[in-house]
Amino acid sequence: MKTMIKNVTMLLAFIMVAFNVNAQTLNNFATKDGVTYILGMDNGITSGNAADLHRYVLGGSAEANIPVADNTAFTASVGYLNFFHKDNIYGTGRRSKDAHQLPVKAGIKYFPVSSLFLQAEAGGGFALNKSDLNYDKAVAFIYSPQIGYQLALNEKSVLIASIR
Repeated sequence: MKTMIKNVTMLLAFIMVAFNVNAQTLNNFATKDGVTYILGMDNGITSGNAADLHRYVLGGSAEANIPVADNTAFTASVGYLNFFHKDNIYGTGRRSKDAHQLPVKAGIKYFPVSSLFLQAEAGGGFALNKSDLNYDKAVAFIYSPQIGYQLALNEKSVLIASIR
C-alpha cells in the first residue's frame, strides 16, 4: 500500500510539475528588433539513471527567439537546474547529493497554427558540482522536444504552458 501511495503521489507530482510556464511577447516574435525574450520556471521528475539518485528537478531558464521565417524562429537558451537528492539510495540509508546543472541549448520553434507551437532544442548540460558527485565527465548531451500553447494576457504579454 505504501508503494502504491508513493507511485500515485509521484505521478500526480509529475503531472503538476511537467508544465513549464513562461512570459513572452504577443504575436509570436513581435518585438522591435524581432527577438523575443522568455524567462521561465523549469521543473520535472527524474528518469533513467538520474532517478536512482535524484527525486525531482527545479530551476529557471532564459530563452531568446530569433525569427528566421514565417512562424519559425531559431532559439537559444541557458538555465540552471537543481536535481534534488534522495535520502535512501537503494535501501542502504545513504543519502545522495544535489546535482547542479547549467543547460545551454539551441534549436527551432515553429507555430503550425496561431498560439500552438512545436519546439526542438539540443545542447549540453554542464555539471557545476562534478567533483562533489564523483562524475567522470562534466558535460552531458541534452535534447528537448516540446509542445506548448501561448495564451494572451494583454497587448504585450502572453502566458506559455508547455510540456517537454
